[in-house]
Amino acid sequence: MLPSRIGPYEIIAEIGGNERGRVFKAYDPRSNREVALKMLRSQSLFTLTGERKFTEQLTHLKALTHPNLMPIIAFGDEDNRPFIVMPLMAGNLTQRMGQGRLPVGEVLDWFQALAAGLDYAAANGIVHHDLKPNNILFDVHNHPVVGDLGIFQVVDSLSAASSPQINPYYVSPEQVRRRKLTGQAQEYSLATILFHALSGETLFSGATDLVAGFKHTSERPRSIHRIRPELNEAFAEVLKKALSKEPAKRYPSAVAFVGDLVRAYGGAITPEEVRSEPAMPSQSARPDARSQPPVLSAAIRQPELTNAVRARMVLTLLISLSVCICGAVGMLLSLFESP
Repeated sequence: MLPSRIGPYEIIAEIGGNERGRVFKAYDPRSNREVALKMLRSQSLFTLTGERKFTEQLTHLKALTHPNLMPIIAFGDEDNRPFIVMPLMAGNLTQRMGQGRLPVGEVLDWFQALAAGLDYAAANGIVHHDLKPNNILFDVHNHPVVGDLGIFQVVDSLSAASSPQINPYYVSPEQVRRRKLTGQAQEYSLATILFHALSGETLFSGATDLVAGFKHTSERPRSIHRIRPELNEAFAEVLKKALSKEPAKRYPSAVAFVGDLVRAYGGAITPEEVRSEPAMPSQSARPDARSQPPVLSAAIRQPELTNAVRARMVLTLLISLSVCICGAVGMLLSLFESP
């Protein structure tokens, strides 16, 4: 059922959603404009601790200011349900990829902008946990932005259930292996999306989502040159490097990766140069500390332990303490019973 109002926002229509929440087109009477409002799913209910975490995390995310990151306008809760307000966008990359293979030049322009936004977020301690075509959005001027940055961590911190699901077709090998994520994980996911946009096919597929996800850890990616011959071998080598299974073998930044794609597409770099020389980040890939907000709190950085793992650790600790207490009580009783 469509709510008529959430907080001060008048709900117009439901325009999307996923396992993390429902997205509505809404009218903000205070600013006299239409916005997108994301209401988190029912499992993401506030507790006293959860409300504090939500406020802290969204305050930090709202502080991120980059032209290629979706800004957060406001946040709050309705009937103990948290919501987030963002600008209303005109469409996403999934819709555009539905039209078939996309023009190379236009894709490279978009991805150069997106890479700069992702590097900026990583420099401020935020790594996107679910980068996919649905989370690459465009405004009415065809300007791309990355959406849902940090939302995975917000939902995970509020929910007592297991971590939210991620899209297996664009996930990095280290995320499948449940390792700590760095900016190189975003680079890998960006490369899988770019492969899909240019080839018309996902990098890996499988009988199930689980099979497709695990292929990122073990299967060699196909060459984009063989699928789309007008993309030269140097271009294919750059993409292959960004899709390395080990983060250390990838580019040091997303900007450096897309920069080499542009050079390769223009014929300014050879396959041998890509294979033999490590790519170095360009000046634009190095955030200027004077123009950046402070590094964000660790509250929304990659959690090293999931809620389920924490619960198991607490349970194990309680059982161990119970055994020790029972043993101590037994020893005391035996002493008192001794003649």
